Amino acid sequence: MRKATWFAGTVGQRLKVVRVDVDPSPDGNDKRKTASVECEVEVKEDMVNAFGTLHGGCSGFLIDVCATLPLIVLSDEKWGSGGITQGLNLVFHAPAKAGSTLLIKSSSVAVGGRAATARCEIWDKSRNGLVATGTNIKMTHTGLSLSKL
Repeated sequence: MRKATWFAGTVGQRLKVVRVDVDPSPDGNDKRKTASVECEVEVKEDMVNAFGTLHGGCSGFLIDVCATLPLIVLSDEKWGSGGITQGLNLVFHAPAKAGSTLLIKSSSVAVGGRAATARCEIWDKSRNGLVATGTNIKMTHTGLSLSKL
Protein backbone atom coordinates (compact mmCIF):
# COMPACT_ATOMS: atom_id res chain seq x y z
CA MET A 1 0.00 0.00 0.00
CA ARG A 2 1.28 3.47 -0.92
CA LYS A 3 2.25 5.67 2.03
CA ALA A 4 -0.43 8.28 2.70
CA THR A 5 0.83 11.85 2.61
CA TRP A 6 -2.49 13.72 2.85
CA PHE A 7 -4.27 14.81 6.05
CA ALA A 8 -5.22 11.74 8.13
CA GLY A 9 -4.30 9.52 5.19
CA THR A 10 -3.03 6.69 7.36
CA VAL A 11 -6.34 6.67 9.24
CA GLY A 12 -8.32 6.67 6.00
CA GLN A 13 -6.26 3.80 4.60
CA ARG A 14 -7.13 1.64 7.62
CA LEU A 15 -10.90 2.08 7.18
CA LYS A 16 -12.57 -1.16 6.07
CA VAL A 17 -15.97 -1.16 4.40
CA VAL A 18 -17.88 -4.09 5.93
CA ARG A 19 -21.42 -3.57 4.58
CA VAL A 20 -23.17 -1.66 1.79
CA ASP A 21 -26.95 -1.62 1.27
CA VAL A 22 -29.21 0.21 -1.19
CA ASP A 23 -32.90 0.34 -0.38
CA PRO A 24 -35.72 1.36 -2.71
CA SER A 25 -37.84 4.37 -1.87
CA PRO A 26 -41.12 3.50 -0.10
CA ASP A 27 -42.98 5.36 -2.86
CA GLY A 28 -41.16 3.50 -5.65
CA ASN A 29 -39.41 6.64 -6.95
CA ASP A 30 -36.00 5.49 -8.20
CA LYS A 31 -34.52 8.91 -7.48
CA ARG A 32 -35.28 8.55 -3.78
CA LYS A 33 -33.35 5.36 -3.08
CA THR A 34 -31.35 5.34 0.15
CA ALA A 35 -27.95 3.85 0.83
CA SER A 36 -26.19 2.79 4.01
CA VAL A 37 -22.56 1.87 4.53
CA GLU A 38 -20.76 0.41 7.55
CA CYS A 39 -17.03 0.71 8.11
CA GLU A 40 -14.66 -0.47 10.83
CA VAL A 41 -11.35 0.86 12.07
CA GLU A 42 -9.21 0.20 15.13
CA VAL A 43 -8.32 3.25 17.25
CA LYS A 44 -4.53 3.59 16.99
CA GLU A 45 -2.08 6.03 18.55
CA ASP A 46 -2.30 8.44 15.59
CA MET A 47 -6.03 8.90 16.33
CA VAL A 48 -5.97 9.71 20.06
CA ASN A 49 -5.67 12.83 22.21
CA ALA A 50 -3.49 13.37 25.30
CA PHE A 51 -5.92 11.24 27.34
CA GLY A 52 -5.51 8.20 25.08
CA THR A 53 -9.04 8.43 23.66
CA LEU A 54 -10.30 9.14 20.16
CA HIS A 55 -9.57 12.79 19.32
CA GLY A 56 -12.60 14.91 18.39
CA GLY A 57 -10.86 16.03 15.20
CA CYS A 58 -10.37 12.42 14.19
CA SER A 59 -14.05 11.74 14.89
CA GLY A 60 -14.88 14.65 12.58
CA PHE A 61 -12.61 13.23 9.87
CA LEU A 62 -14.21 9.77 10.16
CA ILE A 63 -17.73 11.22 9.99
CA ASP A 64 -16.83 13.44 7.02
CA VAL A 65 -15.35 10.54 5.04
CA CYS A 66 -17.79 7.81 6.06
CA ALA A 67 -20.95 9.92 5.67
CA THR A 68 -19.84 10.62 2.10
CA LEU A 69 -19.77 6.92 1.18
CA PRO A 70 -23.58 6.41 0.92
CA LEU A 71 -23.72 9.41 -1.43
CA ILE A 72 -21.05 7.85 -3.63
CA VAL A 73 -23.00 4.56 -3.63
CA LEU A 74 -26.00 6.47 -5.02
CA SER A 75 -23.70 8.45 -7.29
CA ASP A 76 -24.15 9.89 -10.69
CA GLU A 77 -21.71 12.25 -12.40
CA LYS A 78 -22.48 14.94 -9.80
CA TRP A 79 -21.86 12.82 -6.70
CA GLY A 80 -19.26 10.30 -7.94
CA SER A 81 -16.43 12.14 -6.18
CA GLY A 82 -18.49 12.70 -3.04
CA GLY A 83 -18.83 16.45 -3.41
CA ILE A 84 -17.54 19.14 -1.07
CA THR A 85 -18.49 19.31 2.60
CA GLN A 86 -20.58 22.39 3.20
CA GLY A 87 -21.62 21.72 6.79
CA LEU A 88 -20.54 19.13 9.34
CA ASN A 89 -22.45 18.87 12.63
CA LEU A 90 -20.95 16.67 15.35
CA VAL A 91 -22.16 15.53 18.76
CA PHE A 92 -19.77 13.69 21.07
CA HIS A 93 -21.33 11.11 23.39
CA ALA A 94 -18.55 9.04 25.00
CA PRO A 95 -14.82 8.35 24.65
CA ALA A 96 -13.29 5.42 22.77
CA LYS A 97 -9.92 4.17 24.03
CA ALA A 98 -6.90 3.27 21.93
CA GLY A 99 -7.26 -0.37 20.87
CA SER A 100 -11.05 -0.14 20.52
CA THR A 101 -12.66 -1.18 17.26
CA LEU A 102 -15.08 1.38 15.89
CA LEU A 103 -18.16 0.54 13.84
CA ILE A 104 -19.14 3.55 11.74
CA LYS A 105 -22.70 3.48 10.39
CA SER A 106 -23.63 5.99 7.68
CA SER A 107 -26.78 6.52 5.65
CA SER A 108 -28.07 8.93 3.04
CA VAL A 109 -30.86 11.28 4.10
CA ALA A 110 -31.53 13.31 0.95
CA VAL A 111 -29.79 13.57 -2.41
CA GLY A 112 -30.67 16.46 -4.68
CA GLY A 113 -29.27 18.17 -7.72
CA ARG A 114 -27.00 20.58 -5.84
CA ALA A 115 -26.89 19.35 -2.24
CA ALA A 116 -27.03 16.09 -0.34
CA THR A 117 -27.27 15.13 3.33
CA ALA A 118 -26.06 12.04 5.16
CA ARG A 119 -25.96 11.00 8.80
CA CYS A 120 -23.34 8.98 10.63
CA GLU A 121 -22.85 7.21 13.98
CA ILE A 122 -19.57 6.02 15.47
CA TRP A 123 -19.96 3.03 17.81
CA ASP A 124 -17.35 1.44 20.09
CA LYS A 125 -17.81 -2.28 19.37
CA SER A 126 -16.00 -3.43 22.52
CA ARG A 127 -18.55 -1.79 24.83
CA ASN A 128 -21.45 -1.38 22.37
CA GLY A 129 -21.50 2.33 23.15
CA LEU A 130 -22.22 5.36 21.01
CA VAL A 131 -19.10 7.55 20.64
CA ALA A 132 -20.20 10.32 18.25
CA THR A 133 -22.91 11.21 15.76
CA GLY A 134 -22.91 13.64 12.90
CA THR A 135 -24.71 15.09 9.93
CA ASN A 136 -22.85 15.97 6.75
CA ILE A 137 -24.25 18.38 4.15
CA LYS A 138 -22.44 18.22 0.81
CA MET A 139 -22.55 20.33 -2.33
CA THR A 140 -21.58 19.24 -5.83
CA HIS A 141 -18.47 20.27 -7.74
CA THR A 142 -20.71 21.27 -10.68
CA GLY A 143 -19.67 24.65 -12.02
CA LEU A 144 -16.69 24.87 -9.66
CA SER A 145 -13.21 25.14 -11.13
CA LEU A 146 -10.97 23.30 -8.69
CA SER A 147 -7.88 24.74 -10.40
CA LYS A 148 -8.90 28.21 -9.17
CA LEU A 149 -9.00 27.22 -5.50
